[in-house]
Amino acid sequence: MESVVRAFASESMGETKLQNFAHTLDAKTSAEPARELEALDAEKESWADVLQNEKDWTWRAYLGLQNRIAALFTAAELKASRAKAE
Repeated sequence: MESVVRAFASESMGETKLQNFAHTLDAKTSAEPARELEALDAEKESWADVLQNEKDWTWRAYLGLQNRIAALFTAAELKASRAKAE
C-alpha cells in the first residue's frame, strides 16, 4: 500500500513539473520524454497486483478471528468497490 501512495505522490509531482515546461516542447524535444514516460508506465504495478498485495497485507496485519469475520460481512461491498475501480 505504501508503494502505491508513494507512486501517486511521485506521479503528481512529475505531472506538475511537466506542466511547467510543456509549452516549450515541440515534436523533436518531446520524443525522448515521451519514450521514458511510456517505459515507466509499462513497468507500473497492475491494478490486480495492487489489490492482491493489499489483501495479502491485510490478512497478515489483522490475523484475529474478529477481523476475519468482519471480512466475511464486507466481502460483497469490497467486490462492488473493486468493480467500480477497474
